[in-house]
Amino acid sequence: MTRSSENTVEPHPDDPPWYRGPYFILTVTLLLCTIAFPLGSRLIGTNVMQVMITALLIASMYAVIERKWLFRTLLLVILPIILSNWFVDPNESHKYLNWLTALATDAFLTTVLVVVFAHIVMSKRVTADLIFGSVAVYLLFGVVVALTFHFMNNVAPGSVIASVGVAETVADRRDEFSELLYFSFVTLTSVGYGDLTPLESPARSVAMLEGVIGQLYIAILVAKLVGVYTAQSLRESE
Repeated sequence: MTRSSENTVEPHPDDPPWYRGPYFILTVTLLLCTIAFPLGSRLIGTNVMQVMITALLIASMYAVIERKWLFRTLLLVILPIILSNWFVDPNESHKYLNWLTALATDAFLTTVLVVVFAHIVMSKRVTADLIFGSVAVYLLFGVVVALTFHFMNNVAPGSVIASVGVAETVADRRDEFSELLYFSFVTLTSVGYGDLTPLESPARSVAMLEGVIGQLYIAILVAKLVGVYTAQSLRESE
């Protein structure tokens, strides 16, 4: 059977094991952080957020380590972000510095998200680690939007409110970021329990965009990658 050159897939025996791939490590870090963070914030306190952000920043750096120019650029940014997250008290006297740190963290993770997504879309060959990369992009998007809601809710308290029981701003709650992380992922997956509600127009726009992207991403990209990877594996085994 003749195959066109663009459909020919050459095996790569030198590929690292999938469990050592940078995208797999990023995916595992994201899963551990998003699952453990709400429980950890209850048991340990707000320091869990610093641990989570630091772990995500380091795993994100590793995910782009082969892109030397980007790695060096992010290396200059990561240290100030980590120091600010750990050593600047979240009080009124430092609120503008906190806002700047939140924006820098969001921009950092968004940059990694875009780079990984571009690599996935442009790759000629689908590997197991590339599929983990597509999962990492999905999870990272949920975290980025949660950080965006966190910034909005600090600049304009009441952007997202708790609508079950006595309505209150999420900023008034003890585990603010935990609540917003939960809200981001139930929006991304279109679960929408209704216990948290975006009230301000910018927050509503972000929530609608997140819900649409979440559905389209799973339906189009991840499903396609899994299908191509399965077909590719069958061809390589022949």
